[in-house]
Amino acid sequence: MTGRTLTDKVLMPLLVRTAVFTGKFGVPLRTSGFHKERLPRPASAPLPQAVAAALAARRDGTRWLGVAFAALDADFPHLALTALDRALAAGADPAVPELWRAWLLRSVDTGEALAALDRAAAAGGGVTGLARCLQGTMHQLAERDLNVDLKALRPLLHALERSLPDEATAVELDVHAAGWFEALTAPGVRGSHRRNQIVHVLGRPGDPCGDPGDVPGGPDDPTEAGDPAEAPRLLRDYLRLRADVLGGEEALPASDPERADRFASLAREYGTALPADLRALYDVGDGDGDLGLLDGFEWFTVSALEDHLVNRWWTVDIHENAWIDGAVSDSGPHAAVRRSHDRPGWIPFAYGSSLDHLAVDLDPAENGRPGQVIRIGTRRPYAEYVADSVTSLLRGHVEALRRGRFTDGDGYLKIDLAGMGREDDHDGACHVRGTLDDADIGERTLTLDARANGALDLAAVRNAPLLRQARLLCGSADLAPLNDVPVRTLDLDLRALDLAPLAGHATLRTVTLKAPHAVDLKPLLTVGQLNGLDLSQATVRDITVLGGLRRLRHLSLRYEQWQELWATGVAPPALTVAILDGDHSPSTRAEWLNQLTTTQAPTARQYIGAFPTTGGVNTRVPDRLPARPALATQRATPGRLPRPGPGSGGRPPAPRRPRGPGTG
Repeated sequence: MTGRTLTDKVLMPLLVRTAVFTGKFGVPLRTSGFHKERLPRPASAPLPQAVAAALAARRDGTRWLGVAFAALDADFPHLALTALDRALAAGADPAVPELWRAWLLRSVDTGEALAALDRAAAAGGGVTGLARCLQGTMHQLAERDLNVDLKALRPLLHALERSLPDEATAVELDVHAAGWFEALTAPGVRGSHRRNQIVHVLGRPGDPCGDPGDVPGGPDDPTEAGDPAEAPRLLRDYLRLRADVLGGEEALPASDPERADRFASLAREYGTALPADLRALYDVGDGDGDLGLLDGFEWFTVSALEDHLVNRWWTVDIHENAWIDGAVSDSGPHAAVRRSHDRPGWIPFAYGSSLDHLAVDLDPAENGRPGQVIRIGTRRPYAEYVADSVTSLLRGHVEALRRGRFTDGDGYLKIDLAGMGREDDHDGACHVRGTLDDADIGERTLTLDARANGALDLAAVRNAPLLRQARLLCGSADLAPLNDVPVRTLDLDLRALDLAPLAGHATLRTVTLKAPHAVDLKPLLTVGQLNGLDLSQATVRDITVLGGLRRLRHLSLRYEQWQELWATGVAPPALTVAILDGDHSPSTRAEWLNQLTTTQAPTARQYIGAFPTTGGVNTRVPDRLPARPALATQRATPGRLPRPGPGSGGRPPAPRRPRGPGTG
């Protein structure tokens, strides 16, 4: 054993124990399992440094809490227990320390562990639900043949459904093995493309989210490429060729006699006039009667087209997806389609089997044409260019059948459109491992994914005048060359990260940061178009800088980062979408959501209770939930949901305001 190893692994732990312990413990404490991964805790310094800092400030409860977590990391559970006691004695918020004391004492002092969980639940701090669930687990672990009756989910779900507001609301339900449950209802919450994230849309539905497609200017050529005379002829030719292949004619539904009035109404009410070639097709038939004529997509009736124009159900995640800044499409001419996830000028006219739609684009980007055809849908990160018009789309179908580019599977024609929508085989993506010297970076490069073990020279990106998106994973890199290209989205994972070269960047909109050291955000203050920022995997030198980012709409942080931001009293003035990163209990999520809406009535509601179990303690799930359920921070009686208090006229007691910043 070397001298260094001896110091690190033997002498230093002994010194630490001598400095902190005031007595000896003989009970064995377990340090794994039993919901450990769900217990909240901040990052900790190495144990010797944490102890030194605590001894220098003996009355600072936060320092002793740091010692506790450092001791857990070093596998010194008794030291952790002592440090937790000292943290409480020094005035630390009791929620997290009591929760961890209970976890450590669960197998050696059940009574004290349950009492500690009571204190943790009463303290709030986002751990109420978890504390109650741990209590239920401890009560029932000794029971044999424990099974949760999942049929009990039915009345709970029905009750939740009755209690939901009219607006879009996320419902999250956690059921634990011991029969305990936590349910969270949260209006304004969306799903996420990443695991362990919760996305909250601030303000009123419909507030602007900084759509990256909202850029000045329109198409260089404002005329439609479609031909209203040719399109119907192509449709009839296509039907005739299909009949030759299938051995029988396919009849289209008769044209809607009110189609002219319907189209006029759409144009009048929604400012939307369909392209002339698509309108002409409705003179031939009212959709295709579910034949799937267009590359397997079913052409809508006029009434279905109107319904999809009004009820855009596939855009439920528009706020969350918009934060990504719109992925760069690798199909069709560059800058033909706006970098959006949905636009009023995108009119679906056919439906596919994978929640996709064909749509006519009446609001194209500079290199597009009004009436061009695109693919959109809930599973697509971007709109995909298909053809410059419905006319061209039909022409492609006719040519495919004439040249035999199809397969017939029991009457279903699968048509090869020969890569319609792509200019060539170059998809605009460049993947690099090690160095950019020999990389194919040029005028057609749209995205860059570069990885290297050491320093990365980015000079070659100056050869990519269309670069829109870059992901860098390396030791270090001089980011100055990125200031010479119109990159919009940066994902930076660097061991040594300096943002200074990005100061004043003209087009940069979203940035994701990851670094092992504290990052200085001040250079981003001069990035005028900065719209989204993900700091959930980074440490920030001065989080108050976020208050100076005047255009920041989308922000992703860890829970402790949000707490730090709230403690400063600083907030980005234009924030529209807030994202909480990490796997948190419903209690923590509810407290986070309600803290974001402190200027309004709190909206997130949490329910805590237990299901009937066989072989364990049987408790009844109530048939109804209160009209206005209690907040996550309100203490609930085990086995029952919070009930309205006496003398309240049937309404629940006024909810307790969530605890302020720094509550674990």
